[in-house]
Amino acid sequence: MDQKTHSTHTWVGGFAGRLMQLRPHVGIGSAVGYAVLSIHHAGDLDPHRAAEIFVLANPLVEPAQPKRASSPVEPPSAKYRALFGMRAA
Repeated sequence: MDQKTHSTHTWVGGFAGRLMQLRPHVGIGSAVGYAVLSIHHAGDLDPHRAAEIFVLANPLVEPAQPKRASSPVEPPSAKYRALFGMRAA
């Protein structure tokens, strides 16, 4: 792997990690996406500092809502049992 690719990945990882520290509600996919967009404008900065500047430049309007626990998922067979009933064995 060449040094430029490695350092780009390191920068993106550093930015994304710092962003998730500053904004815990941001998922890893979004954090990496913001890092990829930001590297073109701030690649000459330290990635942690660039993430801090990003947070300052993009304040949240509303606090993040906590994720709701998902309801249990029924297996597909439950649908057929409900439609056709259980057969006696």
